[in-house]
Amino acid sequence: MTFQLVQSFAIIKLYPSSTGIRLIYYPVINGNVGQMGTAFCDLEIPMEAIGDLWATTKTLLQSGEELVHQIPVRDHPYRSLPRVTIYRDAPKSSASRSGACWFHIVDDPKARRIRKIQLSTRDLHSLELACQTATSLEMTQTQTHSQLSPIPAEHQGSRFSFANA
Repeated sequence: MTFQLVQSFAIIKLYPSSTGIRLIYYPVINGNVGQMGTAFCDLEIPMEAIGDLWATTKTLLQSGEELVHQIPVRDHPYRSLPRVTIYRDAPKSSASRSGACWFHIVDDPKARRIRKIQLSTRDLHSLELACQTATSLEMTQTQTHSQLSPIPAEHQGSRFSFANA
Protein backbone atom coordinates (compact mmCIF):
# COMPACT_ATOMS: atom_id res chain seq x y z
CA MET A 1 0.00 0.00 0.00
CA THR A 2 1.34 3.41 -0.96
CA PHE A 3 0.31 6.92 0.05
CA GLN A 4 1.34 10.01 -1.91
CA LEU A 5 1.85 13.67 -1.09
CA VAL A 6 1.74 15.44 -4.46
CA GLN A 7 2.89 18.91 -5.46
CA SER A 8 3.66 20.35 -8.89
CA PHE A 9 7.42 20.16 -8.16
CA ALA A 10 7.63 16.90 -6.18
CA ILE A 11 5.94 13.69 -5.08
CA ILE A 12 6.56 12.07 -1.70
CA LYS A 13 5.60 8.41 -1.64
CA LEU A 14 5.01 6.75 1.73
CA TYR A 15 5.42 2.97 1.96
CA PRO A 16 4.23 1.69 5.37
CA SER A 17 5.73 -1.57 6.63
CA SER A 18 6.06 -3.44 9.90
CA THR A 19 9.40 -1.68 10.53
CA GLY A 20 8.26 1.90 9.86
CA ILE A 21 7.49 4.08 6.87
CA ARG A 22 9.78 4.34 3.88
CA LEU A 23 9.64 7.87 2.49
CA ILE A 24 10.80 8.55 -1.06
CA TYR A 25 10.99 12.09 -2.41
CA TYR A 26 10.75 12.26 -6.20
CA PRO A 27 11.43 15.65 -7.79
CA VAL A 28 9.23 16.69 -10.71
CA ILE A 29 11.37 18.39 -13.32
CA ASN A 30 9.77 19.79 -16.49
CA GLY A 31 6.69 17.68 -15.77
CA ASN A 32 8.67 14.43 -15.43
CA VAL A 33 9.11 12.52 -12.20
CA GLY A 34 12.82 12.05 -11.47
CA GLN A 35 13.93 8.64 -10.25
CA MET A 36 17.42 9.71 -9.26
CA GLY A 37 19.55 12.82 -9.21
CA THR A 38 20.51 15.36 -6.61
CA ALA A 39 16.97 16.09 -5.42
CA PHE A 40 15.93 12.41 -5.07
CA CYS A 41 15.78 11.26 -1.44
CA ASP A 42 15.02 7.83 0.12
CA LEU A 43 14.60 7.66 3.92
CA GLU A 44 13.00 5.38 6.49
CA ILE A 45 11.10 6.61 9.52
CA PRO A 46 11.55 3.88 12.16
CA MET A 47 8.60 2.28 13.96
CA GLU A 48 9.75 3.92 17.20
CA ALA A 49 8.91 7.34 15.68
CA ILE A 50 5.54 6.43 14.16
CA GLY A 51 3.49 7.10 17.30
CA ASP A 52 4.83 10.65 17.62
CA LEU A 53 4.37 11.32 13.90
CA TRP A 54 0.80 10.00 14.10
CA ALA A 55 -0.01 12.17 17.15
CA THR A 56 1.53 15.25 15.49
CA THR A 57 -0.42 14.65 12.29
CA LYS A 58 -3.70 14.29 14.22
CA THR A 59 -2.93 17.49 16.15
CA LEU A 60 -2.26 19.37 12.91
CA LEU A 61 -5.58 18.12 11.53
CA GLN A 62 -7.59 19.01 14.63
CA SER A 63 -6.13 22.29 15.86
CA GLY A 64 -4.81 25.50 14.41
CA GLU A 65 -1.97 25.93 16.86
CA GLU A 66 1.63 26.42 15.82
CA LEU A 67 3.53 23.15 16.17
CA VAL A 68 6.95 21.76 15.22
CA HIS A 69 7.98 18.08 15.39
CA GLN A 70 11.36 16.58 14.42
CA ILE A 71 11.05 13.07 12.97
CA PRO A 72 14.04 10.75 13.46
CA VAL A 73 15.19 8.77 10.44
CA ARG A 74 17.07 5.48 10.35
CA ASP A 75 20.61 4.53 9.39
CA HIS A 76 22.23 7.66 8.07
CA PRO A 77 25.94 8.47 8.26
CA TYR A 78 25.35 11.96 9.66
CA ARG A 79 24.34 12.38 13.28
CA SER A 80 21.79 15.14 12.78
CA LEU A 81 21.05 14.78 9.07
CA PRO A 82 18.89 14.05 7.31
CA ARG A 83 16.43 15.96 9.37
CA VAL A 84 12.72 15.64 8.70
CA THR A 85 10.30 18.09 10.27
CA ILE A 86 6.55 18.43 10.11
CA TYR A 87 5.17 21.75 11.32
CA ARG A 88 2.50 24.43 11.16
CA ASP A 89 3.42 28.09 10.75
CA ALA A 90 2.01 30.69 13.05
CA PRO A 91 -1.08 32.37 11.54
CA LYS A 92 -0.15 35.32 9.33
CA SER A 93 -2.89 37.47 10.78
CA SER A 94 -5.21 37.46 13.76
CA ALA A 95 -8.14 36.88 11.38
CA SER A 96 -6.80 33.57 10.02
CA ARG A 97 -7.50 30.40 11.99
CA SER A 98 -4.18 28.73 11.39
CA GLY A 99 -0.95 28.83 9.44
CA ALA A 100 0.15 26.52 6.66
CA CYS A 101 1.43 22.97 7.38
CA TRP A 102 4.79 21.92 5.97
CA PHE A 103 6.90 18.80 5.48
CA HIS A 104 10.58 19.73 5.48
CA ILE A 105 13.60 17.50 4.61
CA VAL A 106 17.25 18.58 4.97
CA ASP A 107 19.75 15.90 3.93
CA ASP A 108 23.04 17.47 2.89
CA PRO A 109 25.24 18.93 5.63
CA LYS A 110 27.32 21.02 3.22
CA ALA A 111 24.87 22.26 0.61
CA ARG A 112 21.97 22.30 3.06
CA ARG A 113 19.70 20.95 0.37
CA ILE A 114 16.15 21.57 1.57
CA ARG A 115 12.96 20.01 0.32
CA LYS A 116 9.87 21.75 1.60
CA ILE A 117 6.32 20.73 0.73
CA GLN A 118 3.18 22.48 1.91
CA LEU A 119 0.73 19.89 3.22
CA SER A 120 -2.96 19.95 2.38
CA THR A 121 -5.63 18.40 4.58
CA ARG A 122 -5.57 15.41 2.21
CA ASP A 123 -1.80 15.08 2.67
CA LEU A 124 -2.19 15.12 6.46
CA HIS A 125 -4.85 12.40 6.20
CA SER A 126 -2.47 10.38 4.00
CA LEU A 127 0.27 10.71 6.64
CA GLU A 128 -2.18 9.66 9.34
CA LEU A 129 -3.28 6.60 7.34
CA ALA A 130 0.34 5.64 6.59
CA CYS A 131 1.08 5.73 10.34
CA GLN A 132 -2.05 3.70 11.10
CA THR A 133 -1.15 1.14 8.41
CA ALA A 134 2.45 0.77 9.64
CA THR A 135 1.22 0.26 13.21
CA SER A 136 -1.33 -2.34 12.07
CA LEU A 137 1.32 -4.18 10.03
CA GLU A 138 3.71 -4.16 12.99
CA MET A 139 1.01 -5.51 15.33
CA THR A 140 0.01 -8.21 12.82
CA GLN A 141 3.62 -9.32 12.42
CA THR A 142 4.12 -9.35 16.20
CA GLN A 143 1.02 -11.52 16.69
CA THR A 144 2.01 -13.86 13.85
CA HIS A 145 5.54 -14.39 15.18
CA SER A 146 4.78 -14.44 18.88
CA GLN A 147 5.32 -17.69 20.73
CA LEU A 148 2.58 -19.62 22.42
CA SER A 149 2.22 -18.70 26.04
CA PRO A 150 3.97 -21.16 28.35
CA ILE A 151 2.00 -23.92 30.03
CA PRO A 152 1.29 -23.03 33.68
CA ALA A 153 3.40 -25.04 36.17
CA GLU A 154 0.37 -26.80 37.68
CA HIS A 155 -0.48 -28.30 34.26
CA GLN A 156 3.01 -29.30 33.16
CA GLY A 157 3.55 -33.04 32.97
CA SER A 158 -0.14 -33.91 33.30
CA ARG A 159 -1.69 -36.18 30.70
CA PHE A 160 -5.26 -36.32 29.70
CA SER A 161 -6.82 -39.58 28.62
CA PHE A 162 -10.22 -39.86 27.07
CA ALA A 163 -10.12 -43.63 26.59
CA ASN A 164 -12.79 -45.54 28.46
CA ALA A 165 -14.34 -42.37 29.69
